[in-house]
Amino acid sequence: MEANRAARKAAEHGRHIFIYNNIRTNQTVYSLQRSMNNHAALSQLPYAGKKTVPAKLRKDVWRPLATVTFPLPAQGLSAYQKLREFRKLHELHWDNNKEYPMLPPETQKRIKEGKSAPTKKEKGKIIMDQKANTVADLAAVLKMQTAGEKSAEGAIQKALERARMSDLERLKLDVEEEIQVLKELRDKSHTGELPELTKQIAAVEAKLQDTGLSKSRIKDARQRALKLRIRKNMLLSAEEELAQKTEEHKTLEVATKVQNGAIPEVEKQLAEAKSELAELKEWMAEARAAYIENKEQNADGEDKRKLLKDRKARLRGRVAELERELNELVAAKEWVGARLAELKAEPERLKQMPLPKRGPLRKKILQARNPMPPVTTDRVKIRWADLFDAEYAESWPEKVQHEALGLTRHSAPDPDAAPASFPELMEQRDPEAHDEAAEEAAEEAAEEAALEGEEGKEGKEGKVKATA
Repeated sequence: MEANRAARKAAEHGRHIFIYNNIRTNQTVYSLQRSMNNHAALSQLPYAGKKTVPAKLRKDVWRPLATVTFPLPAQGLSAYQKLREFRKLHELHWDNNKEYPMLPPETQKRIKEGKSAPTKKEKGKIIMDQKANTVADLAAVLKMQTAGEKSAEGAIQKALERARMSDLERLKLDVEEEIQVLKELRDKSHTGELPELTKQIAAVEAKLQDTGLSKSRIKDARQRALKLRIRKNMLLSAEEELAQKTEEHKTLEVATKVQNGAIPEVEKQLAEAKSELAELKEWMAEARAAYIENKEQNADGEDKRKLLKDRKARLRGRVAELERELNELVAAKEWVGARLAELKAEPERLKQMPLPKRGPLRKKILQARNPMPPVTTDRVKIRWADLFDAEYAESWPEKVQHEALGLTRHSAPDPDAAPASFPELMEQRDPEAHDEAAEEAAEEAAEEAALEGEEGKEGKEGKVKATA
């Protein structure tokens, strides 16, 4: 039972993002669990001066701001990463020309007019005030996913179109796209990009010779040099690769003829040509014998013999041409078969490969091991502790659902459960129902008083009799 619960929890990891807010400073914290982890939450708070990062979290000042539910855990983890990145940008990149609600109005006016810069304490308050930025960042991330959804729809449409094609047509389309890219690279190499790349590589290598560079700058320079060399090699090899892909395209054109039934047709024509050539050889043998026997009587025999020789040469050329065409068709069929077999085995081969630390190959291997479904905001749901907080964002994607979080304490409620309702206030009750309840209560009180009076009277009478 415990193992099943742990497995289910691991499978759901990342589907919910819980956002907490400090009601005093407007600091915000993202969490993938319902309850905030003290160490993980404090690590998200930047140090912006004295008393800006508490020693530990206080439950009386940290409250749930919102709970975001995604249809897929991977989509939630991606959004969580983007939110953390945007948060870091807000902490490191800010100016003094905006209004800051956490500061007094006169201070905001002074900063906005540029009369003076914020003090150290005011800077701390500005950096800590991230509530509005958090809501705007969430809307921006969901819009990015909406844009990804549109591109995914285009990719799905393209995939459906490719699915209607045969394997050969898909392979031919891929080769044509590669040829187009290689042509662009070849044109760029002819327009003078190669000398420019050579200069840039030389400049980066000269920069690496500087012994005063820090480790981070050396690393950036090496990465820059590597990218430039890769680009240069692509331009240098574009001509050769273009010729190779052009030959492959010709082979695919021949394979298209094979798919349309060219091999049986060529074999039939070749058989007919060979049969005609064999008959012609027999005729020529008979004509030769007749010519030898009746050499003096057949004056035009020499002309017929020349005509037969010319026809024989043409038939031999025809047979050789058909044999060459048949060999090309068979070779193209074998090459395409081997190529398609490689493409079909490519996903399985990628799954068995070791996972590199970085690079495009890593992305391909991960995609082969765990195919990602298309991202969609259709089932994204946001539950707000205060629905008016959603107005901090300029706009939201249309498909995103907004709901009230309900009654909460210091921890976010279960996102899969219905929100807890607030207690009914006296002003919200039905007046008639309230009057009826009051009348019933008064009647019950009167009955209880009457019963108590009778019991008291009986007790007094008993005491009088006992005294007598």
